[in-house]
Amino acid sequence: MQKKFFIVFILFFPILLRGQVLYEISGNGLPSRSYIFAECKWVSTTYLDSVPQLLKSYGHCQQVVVECFLNTADAATQMQRMAQLPDTVNYKDLYTSERYQLINQALFNRLHIGLEQLGRMRPSAIGELFLNALYKEELGYDEQRSMENFFPFIAIEQGYDILSLDNLEQTMQQLFYREPLHYQTEELYNMIVYWDREVAVVRELIAAYRKGELADMSYIVRSPENKSTMSFSDYQVWSSRWSRWVKTLGEYMSQRSSFVVLDARYLGGDKGFLQALRSAGYKVKAVKIDRRE
Repeated sequence: MQKKFFIVFILFFPILLRGQVLYEISGNGLPSRSYIFAECKWVSTTYLDSVPQLLKSYGHCQQVVVECFLNTADAATQMQRMAQLPDTVNYKDLYTSERYQLINQALFNRLHIGLEQLGRMRPSAIGELFLNALYKEELGYDEQRSMENFFPFIAIEQGYDILSLDNLEQTMQQLFYREPLHYQTEELYNMIVYWDREVAVVRELIAAYRKGELADMSYIVRSPENKSTMSFSDYQVWSSRWSRWVKTLGEYMSQRSSFVVLDARYLGGDKGFLQALRSAGYKVKAVKIDRRE
């Protein structure tokens, strides 16, 4: 009997762990439960089938909350404008001739377009394009099948409200202005030269996510052993928003039951957003398998 129980436990242990990417939020005066789901952009939507109670929890809610939702032509135009370099800045002035040629060739290899064509974009914007192409080639990343946009898409289809924790200005700051220009140029060079580091850290993050280890994901980013451009300083910038997010999310949840979808790297560990919610007085617990099903 004990041996049979052990075998069953081993078979279901990975599923139990996967429940740790979905959390219930209650208490602190909330009229009803809300849920927070840890998404990982590098993982396909097929993974969602293995998360216990996911669709049931989503169906309990009346609105979706995300980091930032921009779905207007005006927002897209503003984003394009904010992603541009100042007119007085040229990449040939920012890099040596050798580095310029190296970056230019690497962009051609990955994106089939070079600095001459991308030269008005800020380094952080070019870096995002490069990384997405890198993830596609090295990790099989598929934007169309990524879970990142799954719930906003479903919410639109069902006519749910989609609310943001960051507004357009705050999002632009995060994407394009959180680091000085000279730091962005160095970071772009490093991610192109040491692209294998970028792939390695994402492989670690994916492995941790599939086990439901959100605290490990936080540590991977913050670890001194992480040599990628996704660094401890990035985590500090992310976590500087927690107090504002807790207040904003609290207002949303007090109005309607909310299904919150956030980057899994933000949530776990003693410095993560889940802990920030607990510190603010909310009860946050992992959603497990409903054994009555």
